[in-house]
Amino acid sequence: MIQWIELAYPVIIPLGIGILCLIFRTRPALQKALTIVSMASTFIVAIYIFYQVYFKQQILVLNLGNWSPPFGIIFVADLLTATMLIFSALTSLTVGIYALFYIDEGRARHYFFAFYNFLIVGVHGSFLTGDIFNLYVFFEVMLMASYALATLGNEPSQLTESIKYTSINLVASAFFVAGVGVLYGIVGTLNMADISQKVTQAAFLTTTNKGVFMVVAVIFLTVFGIKGGIFPLYFWLPGTYVVPPTAVSAIFGGLLTKVGIYCLLRVFSLIFYRAESVTGTNYLSTIIMVLGGFTMILGVFGAIIQYNFKKILSHHIISQVGYMIFGIGLGTVGAIAGAILHIVHNIVVKTSLFLVAGIHERLTQTNDLKKTGGLANHVPLVATFFLISALALAGVPPLSGFFSKFILIKAGVESFIETRRIYLAIIIVISLITSLLTLLSMIKIWILGFWGESKTPVVPQQTKYRSLIPSIVVFAFVAVLMGVFADFFYNVTLTAAQQLKNPEAHYIKAVLEHQFPR
Repeated sequence: MIQWIELAYPVIIPLGIGILCLIFRTRPALQKALTIVSMASTFIVAIYIFYQVYFKQQILVLNLGNWSPPFGIIFVADLLTATMLIFSALTSLTVGIYALFYIDEGRARHYFFAFYNFLIVGVHGSFLTGDIFNLYVFFEVMLMASYALATLGNEPSQLTESIKYTSINLVASAFFVAGVGVLYGIVGTLNMADISQKVTQAAFLTTTNKGVFMVVAVIFLTVFGIKGGIFPLYFWLPGTYVVPPTAVSAIFGGLLTKVGIYCLLRVFSLIFYRAESVTGTNYLSTIIMVLGGFTMILGVFGAIIQYNFKKILSHHIISQVGYMIFGIGLGTVGAIAGAILHIVHNIVVKTSLFLVAGIHERLTQTNDLKKTGGLANHVPLVATFFLISALALAGVPPLSGFFSKFILIKAGVESFIETRRIYLAIIIVISLITSLLTLLSMIKIWILGFWGESKTPVVPQQTKYRSLIPSIVVFAFVAVLMGVFADFFYNVTLTAAQQLKNPEAHYIKAVLEHQFPR
């Protein structure tokens, strides 16, 4: 069997560069250069991994130390992992370039770029790991780096929100490790492919195990729901994602919540839904769908009553997560394909909108839309790229958001026709209303922030905003590209969904047949 050592590079490269940034604390220019090298190298590796997985139709496996599964540390890249990895690497590179010109020297000297690299270590490790305990480990690496980035600067608003963010995530971490411990106690393994096989065996499905297993499922749903911003666990998110520097808000809003959703999709499709299908119950999937509907509508209601640019975007993180959760709960191949497509679309578009908000804040010195206006007269290019990303978020054709929402709604309608479950029809209506209200809130930002006459002085010569524009150009271009070549992106996510729905022939086979003689 081939050992794909390349799977370690997306973790090793930013880890090594992060350590170098700690060493060269007093040399911000060198830290910036090293970080861009780190992110660019990781992006190149991600492209290579995606090429091998999608075009060569392989699932890549790396057994560290050559231990035969289910023992030892293992990295696995199926198409879901490869897709998430390439969009994560693109985002970290593009936001990293933005941070070169946005982050002040004081934050750079206080380890911003080191923590930025460590954050990416946690994100990529969460995508690649093949065992549940190391998922917890990488999740914690990501969270610890995010705690530092959220508080860097020591502004009062940052500290206030960070206490809430840190406290709730520490509680989630405690639940996470408890869930892992209980799961190991009843299954006797940490390898996710091995767990997936064991939970479908008749000997496992005793009455006691079923009850404990459902408790573990709820624990994991709570943990990933907190990180993903699912109703009713999202209360910490809007304030926390507003107060840090925009480069931090962008990487948080674009990537961190999606790691929670990825973990939910991976763990539930590989472990809990398989046990559910054997027992003939559908409690988990129904609960997740209903939570998705509440997340959509309450998130968008929060957005339409706000007049703070970043708070509107933060509430839309929540509303868009609702679509992803609905697709995961629905569980059909089409719904999962739509959920994955919506995840990667949202990574691109949400990051882009936060970066535009950062430029808006620099030019007007405020995030209050009631105090601004007329920005399109001063920076038409920024306004244009905001409009592209805003319309993509709302799902206006032919941009990326239209196709992901269309696929999800189509899957919901097909399931409703088949099952005649009323709550499905209600959630479909909610998804359409949410999309319309999203468009309304984006129009509000356009009218108040970019249209009309300026209410505050705009001083672009003092802000060097032009250096920030290339990053938003990249994301707007990708949003258009995902709409123009929607067929290709849908085929990728559809293949990923088919692999998730048939893990015996793909994920489990690749992992458990990857044996080494001892």
